[in-house]
Amino acid sequence: MRKDTRNKQVNIFLKILLAVAVVFSVPVFSFPAFAGNLTVKTNDVTGVNQGGAILNGFVSNLGGYSTIYFEWGESYLLNNTTGIAAISGSGVFRKSQYGLEQGKTYYYRAVAVSHETGETQYGQTLSFSTTKIQYPSQQIPTVETRTASNVTGSSAVLNGAVNPLGTSDTVRWFEWGTTQSLGKQTPKANQGTLAGNFNYSLSDLSPNTIYYFKAVAQNADGLAPGSIYSFKTGDINSITSTPSTGVTSITSASTTESFPSEIGGETNTTPPKTTKTSSSKATNTAMVGIFSDGFPNSLAGWLLIFLLIILIVIAIDHVVDRYQKRKEEKKRHELSVVSEREDGEDVSRVIK
Repeated sequence: MRKDTRNKQVNIFLKILLAVAVVFSVPVFSFPAFAGNLTVKTNDVTGVNQGGAILNGFVSNLGGYSTIYFEWGESYLLNNTTGIAAISGSGVFRKSQYGLEQGKTYYYRAVAVSHETGETQYGQTLSFSTTKIQYPSQQIPTVETRTASNVTGSSAVLNGAVNPLGTSDTVRWFEWGTTQSLGKQTPKANQGTLAGNFNYSLSDLSPNTIYYFKAVAQNADGLAPGSIYSFKTGDINSITSTPSTGVTSITSASTTESFPSEIGGETNTTPPKTTKTSSSKATNTAMVGIFSDGFPNSLAGWLLIFLLIILIVIAIDHVVDRYQKRKEEKKRHELSVVSEREDGEDVSRVIK
C-alpha cells in the first residue's frame, strides 16, 4: 500500500515538472509563434521650430528585433526617408529632421520591419507645420480645426476657431473631401479683428462615407492651415451623431519652440499616450493587463498559467485514480461472485 502511494506521488511530481518545463520553454524557444505580431504607431512631433522637428513613433514586436525609420515629405506621397535604426521588442523611437523650410506643412509616418519575418507595418500619416520668423509688422493668424458635429447620413457641420491677432484682413474657410488630399473648399469669410469660432454646414453628402476636412485662415502676412480631421456619415436614415476625430495633428504656425538636439531611439519601453489621431492604417499597440494576443506578457501571467496547469494535473490524476479504484473494485466483486458460485457447487456435490 505504501509502495502504491509513493508511486502515485512520484507520478504527480513528474507531471508537475513536465508542466513547468512546457510553460517556461514557451517564452524561450517559441519566437516563431510570435512572428507577425508587429505593430507600429506614429506619434505627434516635438521640438518644432523654423527649420526642423523631432518625429516620434512607437513599435511593438514580441517576436524580436525591428528595423524602424520614418517616411516624410511635403505631401502624402512621402518621398523621403530618415536614417534607419534597430530596436528589440517594444519601445518608442524618434528621429530629428533638419533642413526644413519655415512656415511649411510636412507629412510623415513611422515604419517598422520585422527582422524575423520581413513583415512591414506602417503607422498612420500625420502632419505638422514648421514655424515662421515673425517680424514686428507681420502677424499670421492662428487657426484650429475642431470636431465635426450634427453628422447624419447626408450632412455634417464643420467647426473651427481662428485668432486674427488683431489684424483686420483675416479670412477663414474649410477645405474638405473624401481623401486626405481634400480638394474642395467652402466660401471664404472675413473674420474681423476678434478671435472666435466659425462653422460651415455641408449637405448632399454620401452615406457611410469618410470625409476629411481642415480649417484654414489667411491674411496678407501668410497662410495658417489647421489640423486635418475626419468624420464618417451614417446610414441615410441615421440620427445625428458626433464622430471621433483626428487624422492629423498640426502644430500652429505661430508656435515658437527651441529645437533640441537629436534624441536616441530605444530608451523608453512605455507605450505613448493615446492621441486623437486615427486612420485606416492606424494600429494601436498598447498592451493592457497580463495577457496580450493570447500570450502572457508578464511574470504574473506565466505564474497564473503554471497554477492552472498544476490544478489540471491534480484534477486529471484524481479522476484517473478514481477510475482505477472503481475498476479494481469491479474486478474484486467479479472474483467474489465466481468464488461464491464455486463454493456453492462444492457444497451441492458433498450433499449429493
